[in-house]
Amino acid sequence: MKRSLSRTPLRDGYDLHGSVTLEGKEYRLLYRPMLRHDIRSIAQEARWVSEQTGREVIRSAVLDQLLVCDASLEALIHEDHPDAIPSLWRLVTARQSPQWERESAQNLYSGQMLRLLHPQVATRKCSDCKVWWYNHQTGKIQMRDGEFLRRPIDQVLPCQIGECAKGSPDGRLEWTEQNRLAAEHFVRCDAVGQFPNDPIVRRNAAILRKAMNDAMRLVNRARVGSGQTAR
Repeated sequence: MKRSLSRTPLRDGYDLHGSVTLEGKEYRLLYRPMLRHDIRSIAQEARWVSEQTGREVIRSAVLDQLLVCDASLEALIHEDHPDAIPSLWRLVTARQSPQWERESAQNLYSGQMLRLLHPQVATRKCSDCKVWWYNHQTGKIQMRDGEFLRRPIDQVLPCQIGECAKGSPDGRLEWTEQNRLAAEHFVRCDAVGQFPNDPIVRRNAAILRKAMNDAMRLVNRARVGSGQTAR
């Protein structure tokens, strides 16, 4: 009996849904995308060995990225369907570009810094801020007589006078759902000192730790500057 190719999803915001088409039929799956460094390393390794060994290198790398897939797709993989691994390779490597990796890393770092230094606005949607009158200190909607107050139409928005840490709605920083999942996964793993052997998890852990250290330095610097004792 063939071993199942599925494994437990990491639920860190980087488990992706995708599909491949083989013999006219679509097969859906959950997978981990590859980072460019790993793609280059695997491709280089496959070039330096025999053709058969190179195919095994690619096959092993592809299967490592699969999380959940249809049993019928697993059967095609086990049967060495000629188009299965090539199609899956294209899928797991498709998202990786210098721009995607830069933006993904920068978004996670900026989002974590925003959450740590400006929690009042980190999760607030710009569209909500245009409608509701928020207390900029508490981050909560102002209330009067038990009712939420709408923002007066002629009132200037905080971002229009440089008072919002998120910036303008067009180029704003944001604590996204993917950021939240990545951070929660990091906290769970860090609490027990065990991280899965996954390149994206390692990258994100480094980014989140750097943001935490940078935020702490800024907080301590501000405390020292104001005469408070740094913790």
